[in-house]
Amino acid sequence: MVFDAIPVATQSDLELKRALVNRILASSVLSRSVRLKTLFQYLCTQSLDEDVHDIHELEVGHKVFDRPAQYDTIADNIVRVHASMLRKRLSEFFETEGQHEKFIIEIPRGNYAPLFIERPASPRPNSEMQAPSAEILVQTFPPGLEPAFLPEFAQVSASSRRTAWALRVVSLLAILFCGLSIFLFISMRQARRAALPAVVINQPLVSQFWSGIFPEQVPTEIVFDDASLEFYRDTKNQPVALEEYYDRSYFTSIEKSAAASRLDPQIVHSIMLSRQSSFADSALTWKMAQIAGELHGTANVQFARDLTFRQVKAGNLILLGNPQSNPWIQPFESYLSLVWVFDPLLHAYYPRDKTAAEAALDQFRTSGEEGNAHVRYATISFLPNLSGSGNVLILSATGGATMGAALDFLLDETSMRHLRSLLAQKPSSIFPPFEALLKFGEGSKDLSTAKVIICRSPVSPAPHSP
Repeated sequence: MVFDAIPVATQSDLELKRALVNRILASSVLSRSVRLKTLFQYLCTQSLDEDVHDIHELEVGHKVFDRPAQYDTIADNIVRVHASMLRKRLSEFFETEGQHEKFIIEIPRGNYAPLFIERPASPRPNSEMQAPSAEILVQTFPPGLEPAFLPEFAQVSASSRRTAWALRVVSLLAILFCGLSIFLFISMRQARRAALPAVVINQPLVSQFWSGIFPEQVPTEIVFDDASLEFYRDTKNQPVALEEYYDRSYFTSIEKSAAASRLDPQIVHSIMLSRQSSFADSALTWKMAQIAGELHGTANVQFARDLTFRQVKAGNLILLGNPQSNPWIQPFESYLSLVWVFDPLLHAYYPRDKTAAEAALDQFRTSGEEGNAHVRYATISFLPNLSGSGNVLILSATGGATMGAALDFLLDETSMRHLRSLLAQKPSSIFPPFEALLKFGEGSKDLSTAKVIICRSPVSPAPHSP
């Protein structure tokens, strides 16, 4: 079987897709917009007729909207605006006139090459539960049901009944935790209006630190990690580089890997295209929204898959996860001495100090033995963004509870006073860049077990755009 999101298809499929494109161009949702028709036709022609897999903003602006070949895409957002409008029109088409089409078409962010996604052969009955609608939708999994369980569900079953059951389980889990995430985001929107106890403003160092992340009236992107990358790593036995992640080229190897591993392509396809994150990421959102509200800042939430290089270069960011689950952390690794490494034996990540002697490189690896198994680690990195115009906070940990404890550490005045004393810079009105390794005991949610193992300035406090 073939993934239709991957640009490999039979001649008959190509003809079906071209016919679908023509029907959309002639439909009521596009017929009255010349610019959207031109944009849609160009993208589909490049994908279907020219077999182009990478279509980026600069090219579209030049070819479709007659912008100069090297125009400033940051100052001129014409492509992003029209692409957003096109996505809404396509969604409207497939909910109305095109509700019975074999394929649906999605226009990704960042790389505008259309994805032709084949619908299931047997549509779900209308009586089946549907995911609640919301402006922002997050798919998460509860503690103990990390994405590693998905390959087991995705095994090619002995009967179609077992496969259908697995699909229902995955769908119901997604619906349940989508609902939870929607509740968190609604709460986040209301946080600034609610009469909440002060968390930041009555603590001078805590306030100084978070003011660099949530400047007044300046938006900050909270970027969830991508849980589907854990599934990809388990399937391919390798991480995804940022370049592959951004242009979606890693999708091209999914089909072969799925067939070799005897996985159900339909389920694998659904997993890789859906926007999934961890339960821990969603749980942190409320506290971060409360912080932003106190400082009169703005917290927006994004999935790693939707972020752009423009935002990483020029915006304020909070990146959650590690460089494997959130590839947007990778550009900052060269400025950090603390990195995260995956242990395939324990199926877990652990921190590594690149400056340590070779014999001590893996000193923070959890062995699983009595006593050591309950040790938890978290890293906190506070850096300028890639243009030096804003700040980036990176939170990584050995587990969701530990990441929550790391956030609590950053909200505790006593803890922050100790951390600040470990930095060489003189006191100033601006909290200096740093990277820190925290160690937590068995009660990983209890700050009394927290110990700062390493605290140092980054290799370069002002990284430059590559």
